[in-house]
Amino acid sequence: MDSIGERKRPHAQVNERLYGSVDSDDLVRLLKREQNEDWVFLCQELADADLQYAEEQLVLGNGATARYFFWAAGAMYGLAQYGLTDVTDEKLALYRKMNQCNKQYARLGTPAWQEVSIPYKDYVMDGWLALPKSLEPENPIVISIAGATAFKDQAIHGVDSHLANGRAVLIIDGPGQGTTRFFNNGFLEVELEKAYSKMVDFVKEDGRFGKIAITGGSTGGYYVARAAATDKRIDACIALGGSYAPQEIVNYAQEYRHKFAVLSGVNDEEMDLIFPKMTLQGLAEQIECPLLVVHGQADPIFNVFSAKRIYDEAASKDKTFVSYPGAWHCAAGYGSRAGRLMADWLTERLK
Repeated sequence: MDSIGERKRPHAQVNERLYGSVDSDDLVRLLKREQNEDWVFLCQELADADLQYAEEQLVLGNGATARYFFWAAGAMYGLAQYGLTDVTDEKLALYRKMNQCNKQYARLGTPAWQEVSIPYKDYVMDGWLALPKSLEPENPIVISIAGATAFKDQAIHGVDSHLANGRAVLIIDGPGQGTTRFFNNGFLEVELEKAYSKMVDFVKEDGRFGKIAITGGSTGGYYVARAAATDKRIDACIALGGSYAPQEIVNYAQEYRHKFAVLSGVNDEEMDLIFPKMTLQGLAEQIECPLLVVHGQADPIFNVFSAKRIYDEAASKDKTFVSYPGAWHCAAGYGSRAGRLMADWLTERLK
């Protein structure tokens, strides 16, 4: 682990993944300066500047501009904390700043996003419910799930595209994710599909929504496949860059053994016993809803053949597998095509 003052870019944050996930000007500055500066401090400096500008624009009444720069600041705070695996005061301070920026981003939406807390076991799962400008009877809704190292606060940039297509969105941190993990002590668990059923309960009890899709990226692709296999109220499922058995991530970088242990609230040795239980064996064949599996053929984190196995074993009559040649994790490098493919696919399945 690099010492403070010498911390470098985390393994998974390759350029292909950064394009579009942070402000383009911030990315230019980051690429110019990262070789000679501490990654965490540099990202925080850029975030602080974005936040200051957002607050200035808000005072001036420029809500749309302020909203954009609250997002930009949150994205950079997210990058700053990304490589800090252990739950330290430094990580939590950065995470709080990211979350506060995103709360402003959500508040400035049209309409404003609603903060939600869904009870599960002895804690709550934090998220936002975002509605399109015109909510129709039986409006379709997407439950949006991130992964194991980037959480809802780093995935909010995808919500507006759903809203533009008339879909409501519940974007939420489940067990082992984001604010649910770091502030509510909601740890990652093997049978986390039970928590996802609570999310579906929340949607059903609201009474305004019709068909329900669930989407997940990276390890989230594995999570949502478990949910689709076990909760037949889910009408469509997308697994982007997912895995049949996420233990394979340790082959990419040994540090992920400890990362998953932290998310699970256990030590590394205990995680070794949990990992083999995290599999879609016996579950993938229970997926019956329409299924879209999207992957990058050059994904070094979750092998394309692992994702293809989800598709092969699923019982869905309507299932599609798309892999992009040369694309990295979560189809990075083909993100524009993959994003539009998934949007179009959802539009057809949620009619």
